[in-house]
Amino acid sequence: MKSVSAADARLVLARVHGLSGTEQRRGKTGVLSVFQKHQCVQSDPIDVAGRNADLALQSRVIDYHQQHLTDLLYGERQLFEYFCKMLSVMPVELYPIFKHKMTSFAERDQVRSFFRKYRKETRIVLRAMEKGPVSSREILGMRSLKWGWGHNANLANIILTRLWVSGRAMISHRDGAVKYYALPSEVIPEKLLNAEPPELGEDRLEMASIIMNASRLVMPGGGPEQWYEVGKTADARRLLIELERRGRSCAIELEGSREKLYVPIEDIEEWDGPKPSENDYVRFLAPLDSLLWNRRIFELVYGRAYAWEVYKKPQDRKYGYYCLPLLFDGEYVGLLDPYYQKRDKVLEIRNFHIFDNAVVKESFLDVLNRELRRLCEYLGATKTDVKRCPEWATQALKVIA
Repeated sequence: MKSVSAADARLVLARVHGLSGTEQRRGKTGVLSVFQKHQCVQSDPIDVAGRNADLALQSRVIDYHQQHLTDLLYGERQLFEYFCKMLSVMPVELYPIFKHKMTSFAERDQVRSFFRKYRKETRIVLRAMEKGPVSSREILGMRSLKWGWGHNANLANIILTRLWVSGRAMISHRDGAVKYYALPSEVIPEKLLNAEPPELGEDRLEMASIIMNASRLVMPGGGPEQWYEVGKTADARRLLIELERRGRSCAIELEGSREKLYVPIEDIEEWDGPKPSENDYVRFLAPLDSLLWNRRIFELVYGRAYAWEVYKKPQDRKYGYYCLPLLFDGEYVGLLDPYYQKRDKVLEIRNFHIFDNAVVKESFLDVLNRELRRLCEYLGATKTDVKRCPEWATQALKVIA
């Protein structure tokens, strides 16, 4: 079994994640190539300076625009939304893998009893979908119920969500934060909708493979949310061992870890001969980027933990509400806390932190400035407003006067 240092792992992960710029992905074709390789990008509704899926793609595609993802999802139907690593966007070819999961959810006692209890309301929702895509806002006259986290939720929204998880509806498109649902036949190509799923049990193996392909370096423990749809640590370990047995993955040792880690077999040449990038670069990672799905691995590789502070109370935040990890030539060197004012087209830099001032040199400031310009172009920002940051960084961060 190959033994790898953390320094070499940083080089390899930057390359296999397409963060070092070696792949030069561009446009919609570049976005699709990300999904073909990584298979799964986590989705999240919080939009501070772009949503998570958009930020994950923007860090890997040179000229990324949100419309690229919108077109592939809702226009060309080359992608679809479902649960894999939590809520995810995936290539539509993977749809049959999730049929058993959909059926399993639909057959839960609490789900069956829910649809029995609200049979009349469910029929209303289904009839509405027969006429075309529908959102819960368009289905009037339904009560609110106490739902997850103790909040009130519209019954139509609960029904639509449960029909979706059960495979009886699919997300057709979105209008801002509002989801529109349609019958599966309106979203999923017929050949995939009618395709036989993998054998029961094999579907979990395929899900584990998707997670591995997205992360490019995994271990069974240390990331319960990463494996939530697959099972517990023991389940993930069993599936990863099976993927290795079938020649689809390779086990490696990482310094500082007593547990085996696994990489996709197609990456093995990269792990055999780690190569640095020929050019300096900075990348801002999305807070739910697949490189961060297992926080234990991230800390082992990069030598420092990352914590998303969005759920912390303001007084408990150290780095900022939506702080993004900052990679410089593959090293985790700091955090950027952005906020985009859409109305005024201003990108605020609310906080900026560098862990070690040794990285502060002209080459770093140049590529920091360049990457921030790229982020502004993606967002459509016409001005940056720098708040709390070190004096030496002010000019680099004021990319637009």
